[in-house]
Amino acid sequence: MRPLNTSFTTLFLAFLAFLSFALAYSGDMTYHMVTQSRTCGNAYNKMGNWDPVVALSPEMMIRLGRPKCGTWIGIWNPVTKTKWNAMIMDTCSKCLKYDISVSAHLFYNITKGYFPPPGGRFKYGAVRVDWGGVAVGG
Repeated sequence: MRPLNTSFTTLFLAFLAFLSFALAYSGDMTYHMVTQSRTCGNAYNKMGNWDPVVALSPEMMIRLGRPKCGTWIGIWNPVTKTKWNAMIMDTCSKCLKYDISVSAHLFYNITKGYFPPPGGRFKYGAVRVDWGGVAVGG
């Protein structure tokens, strides 16, 4: 077996990282207390507030006619310059099309400790983020 060309591998991985946000969505991110997944069922009910999980809007969750349960997206906060990955595990009923809701711990990490005051349609307030992934077409 031939060893991988490290410069090609590095370039390819950088391209994939870029591609994951080349078609990213932009929306408000809020957080919720993770209890049970109404959309994804029992397989995801062992997840908790410390897990990197996300709920998508109804429009994005059932895109192309099937739920996106168990797939991963990347979330980028342009203010704090932080990127985290999260597994899709539920539907956020109050989210507009490109909004997302994440676990409290993930929200804390992405915002570097900033918790916005309550307001608007979200119980816990929200911050603007970019997000995307192959499973959701962005």
